[in-house]
Amino acid sequence: MNTIFFVLATLAVALVLGLLAVEDPGYVLVSRAPWEIEVSLALFLLLAVLLFAALYLVVRLIMRAAGARRDVAAWKQRRQADQAARDIMHGYARLIEGDWSEAGRDLNRRLPHSRLPLLNHLGAAYAAQQNGDFHGRDSHLDAAAAVGRRYRDSVGLTRARLQFLAGQHQDALDTLAALPAPMRRRKVAERMEAEILRSIGDHHRIAGRIGTWRRHGSFSATELAELEREAYGKGYLADAAEGGVSGLGKAWSALPAPQKEDPELVVDYVRHLAAAGESGKAHSPIRTLWEREDPTVRQAMVQFATYAEEGWKALQNRDYVRLGELMNANFDLRRELYGD
Repeated sequence: MNTIFFVLATLAVALVLGLLAVEDPGYVLVSRAPWEIEVSLALFLLLAVLLFAALYLVVRLIMRAAGARRDVAAWKQRRQADQAARDIMHGYARLIEGDWSEAGRDLNRRLPHSRLPLLNHLGAAYAAQQNGDFHGRDSHLDAAAAVGRRYRDSVGLTRARLQFLAGQHQDALDTLAALPAPMRRRKVAERMEAEILRSIGDHHRIAGRIGTWRRHGSFSATELAELEREAYGKGYLADAAEGGVSGLGKAWSALPAPQKEDPELVVDYVRHLAAAGESGKAHSPIRTLWEREDPTVRQAMVQFATYAEEGWKALQNRDYVRLGELMNANFDLRRELYGD
């Protein structure tokens, strides 16, 4: 582009000089004994311009020839980088299709030439895990973390997620624990931690972490309530029930006051009492819920009364089929409140 501009400028200058020469041609005299050369000024200037242009082109050709190896190497590098970019697109397309082996090959083929090695390593790590190659997965994740400091936390979260999906629950928890404190407090990390703890049934650790999750706002009020019911109901109460009625009573007494007012936890407690053969004690918490006007218990008691009234009518009418249906419904409702 610069060469074309230079040639056009030279021609323009020559044209201007030619027009000037028509009005005042002038001359140039070059004398060196025993010779003298006399030419018109216009011809001299034209020859000077042409000579300069020729010298410029020669110098350019020499410079390009000298840098040919460098230019060819740069062209090859750009070509390989473009091919590596296409390999990334093909690799991720294979990941979506579930072709893990092909995805791994595409993402690793020109990895040294990739402009986005982070994407290569993360995609290849997932493909390796799907192929059962956990060592390869970890190698790619290590390489991804080495791409840059700003990506290490993101790679750490990805590592924890892949470990969790692979059933390596303790490794996933250890990976989350190794993250910097600011990252561990982020919503995505704390929600992943809760998901892992729920999957392994570690309700005691969930109960211990609920307060922290509440302060950090990682869960909605509804989600926290569900976690509390699960942690205390399936954790403390279920474990305590294995120790008999005495242990169950101590566990119930040790629960925080808000949990003792949770209708679902109360029902869990009642079911454990009933299962332990303490049907008499099982009625006391239900009565407490009745006095608090819990809608579930109130509705259940109203339904019990309805069953009793309809059962009496069925008995008077000798409709024993209907009576059997009402008795079954009564037992089903009782099971919902008191357990088996």
